[in-house]
Amino acid sequence: MKKILYGTLLSTVALATIMTSTSCEDMLKPESDIVLYPEDNQLDTPYDTVYSTIGIAHLMLKVLDRTNLLGEVRADLSTLTPSASKDLQELAANDVSLTNVYNNPQDYYKIINNCNYFIANADSTLKKNGVKVFERELATVRGWRAWTYLQLVLNYGEIPFYLDFLDNQLAAEEIMKQPKLGIKEVCAELIADIEPCVGVLPTTYLNRRVQFPPKLLLGELNLWAGNYAEAAKWYHDYVTDVDYPLPVEYSFCRREFTSTGRTESAGYSTLNTQNLYLAYDSDDFYGGTVSDLPNLYNSTIANKNCFEITYSESALQRSESQHCVVVRINEDLSRDTLEWVNDWNERLWNGDLRLKSEIALDYTSTVEEGFGHNIQEIYSKIDSRRLMLYRTSVVYLHFAEALNRAGFPTAAFAVLKYGLCEDNTTNRASGNPIAADEVERAGDLLYFDPAIFKGMDYTTYVSNSTGTISSSLREANTVGIHCYGGTAADADTTYNIPALPSAIDTTLWVEDKIIEELALETIFEGQRFYDLMRVALRRDDNSFLANAVASRDGGPANLNSAMQSRMMDRKNWYLPLK
Repeated sequence: MKKILYGTLLSTVALATIMTSTSCEDMLKPESDIVLYPEDNQLDTPYDTVYSTIGIAHLMLKVLDRTNLLGEVRADLSTLTPSASKDLQELAANDVSLTNVYNNPQDYYKIINNCNYFIANADSTLKKNGVKVFERELATVRGWRAWTYLQLVLNYGEIPFYLDFLDNQLAAEEIMKQPKLGIKEVCAELIADIEPCVGVLPTTYLNRRVQFPPKLLLGELNLWAGNYAEAAKWYHDYVTDVDYPLPVEYSFCRREFTSTGRTESAGYSTLNTQNLYLAYDSDDFYGGTVSDLPNLYNSTIANKNCFEITYSESALQRSESQHCVVVRINEDLSRDTLEWVNDWNERLWNGDLRLKSEIALDYTSTVEEGFGHNIQEIYSKIDSRRLMLYRTSVVYLHFAEALNRAGFPTAAFAVLKYGLCEDNTTNRASGNPIAADEVERAGDLLYFDPAIFKGMDYTTYVSNSTGTISSSLREANTVGIHCYGGTAADADTTYNIPALPSAIDTTLWVEDKIIEELALETIFEGQRFYDLMRVALRRDDNSFLANAVASRDGGPANLNSAMQSRMMDRKNWYLPLK
């Protein structure tokens, strides 16, 4: 580790290109937004705001592929094909060697130490036209550092932690003498570092979707730290931000009973303007960082159709087991709630449609020599241009997780079934689905501006003679996330919190539903292992993670007992530090 820490000491970063295309002439201009000259490393001019932050962002691209793979391949939603590399096989077995290509902590520390340099050397008092030149950049860089540290500690368990720039081996050795910090300790340090940045606006020359909003980071860090009321507050503040509100919008998985029968479609899209992502370079011709994920998940010419990762039997069973209903609107405005019978031969069309909407499978008998016959394409979640880090629906599910543990289980469940807004809570004709005592205790935590957040009212949407629903359905922008799978969850009388013996039983039941929803919502996104880990740590129950991962190949009959035993030992949840 001493070698790694010392080897990452960089004062500034010499760049090629990042998240944009430029001409050769632009690359050579001293005032270019793309080129950082090594001698310009004092961080005392306005130009440094561009050069240095783009340089750090470029370093972050090197950890993006593994951010997805470490969270996906080690869990239960995905499985490997016979074409998978030895390094991926080690991830799937949760038995990762020191030489594994995805086990490279120095890449994280390189980012962190460059952030430390920027924060230590940027002149926070420098002003231009009365505005602090580095204020926005300092907030952006602190956010990048916090996110990078969070990834590091989630994957390694206990880590060397430092916020000062290390510029020599002696300083690195001193850090190594200090006790390593665990997840809660790291989060506590980062929370204190991020909180002063809450009111700072994003930089203008970087796409706001490649910057981590402080409110969102504070929600995430507090959730991992177990500060649930604080986490819920920050998530709420983030999604209700007056300048950038984030409703849970209607998805495209649809089921309808029509005059001629029934139809269903799965065109669910995850790439919309609300999502937060980091973008890869456009190509690697000039040494840029591009994603290899399409070659791992999809059939491509480069891999001769031999993709290495696909969905697991566990993911498919969970998807097809979901109960689904539809609401038929009659011409007299009455409504019928009808159960959708899952009787399709293709299992992907049964139950929840989100998995079906993301993947296309085919078989071709005629291929070139050396090419595989099975074809797989994952539509929007695997993108050579960007890695999705926080989708709006995932933020709401984490908000629900925090609400539930903060003592608001019915409000948390409302995120899944209805969506949080006045139309779906206090204004519902059938009554408020959130318990009265929770509403009273929550205060502003459950306030969503009715001018912005609008729920669906089925009585205003009429089916015409062909059975199609009026386009006015799109006026609603808030729905329960469980509806994304192609079910009218708010009308499903079986999808309710049951009567349970105690408050903690209710909390655990709702939490199980939230984690199940996260599984349905985030397959292929690299979230699952961390979701399982977070709940297992919270409950101090290793079996929560162990049993899930061991069930990758299906139900109890296919439980991998060796994997289950291995994952009961918490040290096997983490990669070995080298």
